[in-house]
Amino acid sequence: MSTTELLWNQPKKHWARKVMFQVHLWLGIILGVFIAIVCVSGAIVVFRVEMNRSTTPGTAYVVPGANRISLDKMVDSVLKNRPTDTLHNVSMEAGPDVAWNFRTSSKEGHRVHNFVDQ
Repeated sequence: MSTTELLWNQPKKHWARKVMFQVHLWLGIILGVFIAIVCVSGAIVVFRVEMNRSTTPGTAYVVPGANRISLDKMVDSVLKNRPTDTLHNVSMEAGPDVAWNFRTSSKEGHRVHNFVDQ
């Protein structure tokens, strides 16, 4: 019996089936782990605000008021309270009940998060 006849008529006895099975098995495992990591990390990125709210209740949340202050006044307030720090960025989360996060760094290089009521 030729190789193609053996593969066609009795595929379990052919060496190519065993090789294809191993390739399929290990590629499936590797790709499955990769896809699972992408899905979990994507869910963390999408739901990070909700996860932050549930893991740290009351940390960065405020009661919305009628008057809002300007960004310049918030920056001045942060730099007045921490005059030696360097301001790096501002994170403005969605919603009026979320405090703005002003990230500064101290002279020692420590990262400091300053939450300001808008």
